[in-house]
Amino acid sequence: MKYKTSVTGLLVLVLLLGSGIVFAQEQPASDAEAEAPADEITTYGDYTVKAYSISLYGGLFSGDTFFELPPVASDRTFVEQGTNRVMGYDGEWLPLDPEIWDAPRKTIKSGSTFGITIGVFLSDLFHFDLDFSYSKTKATTTMQNNSDPDDIHRELVDEDPDISVFTGGVSLIYDGRPATFYNMFPYVGFGLGGVINRFSHLEDATGLYLMGVAGLKWEFTEWLSAFGQVNVRTFSMATQEVEYNTQVTYTQFVLGVSFFIDVLPPEVRAAHEAAQN
Repeated sequence: MKYKTSVTGLLVLVLLLGSGIVFAQEQPASDAEAEAPADEITTYGDYTVKAYSISLYGGLFSGDTFFELPPVASDRTFVEQGTNRVMGYDGEWLPLDPEIWDAPRKTIKSGSTFGITIGVFLSDLFHFDLDFSYSKTKATTTMQNNSDPDDIHRELVDEDPDISVFTGGVSLIYDGRPATFYNMFPYVGFGLGGVINRFSHLEDATGLYLMGVAGLKWEFTEWLSAFGQVNVRTFSMATQEVEYNTQVTYTQFVLGVSFFIDVLPPEVRAAHEAAQN
């Protein structure tokens, strides 16, 4: 009987304690706690990212020579066996007479280019740009024809008409807004990334590039602008013929439009612009 009484008393005690805890949790906060303001981001400096931008562009892709050997100086010049062969874009060695054909040159030709850039603004003047582009072009191989000593000239001996160049990288851009005139301002930047040269039959030629950017932007509204830009990318590219890499530079001349996406509340943006003025 005592055992049952003790268990009953213990249960009652547990219920009372539980009720007290629930009651305490349901009590409203004190007036001081209720009136305490929550932490709020209210200033320009509290935002790490101030805005985003999305830019679309298109234009001209200027290629470069990625393999070139000088002419053999004379009949006395020693040429190691096999080093004067030239590989075709189908993956086979070109059946050319080395006594006639000389000074091979392989070139990525000019073509069209398209791209998209996503900007992340850290301040009014600096932003990181994530850039992706696609260029369509062709590759050619030319050689010097020595069959007629009185008419030595260069001829096309091979071609790949379907070359795709993909690039992707990140750049730090400075907007020269202090030099704004007629709603236009210049900008410059530099970055790095990777390039993929995709041939029709040969293996992809890839590399890491350094990039320089320069352009002029014209703001129509707070969220829409147009721009003209030059992108210069330089990288090291390997070839199949010899064991060496050539420094190659690709240049893009593009026009595009940019859409500005503000992430600051209107009152924060207005206060910041008022402080700048």
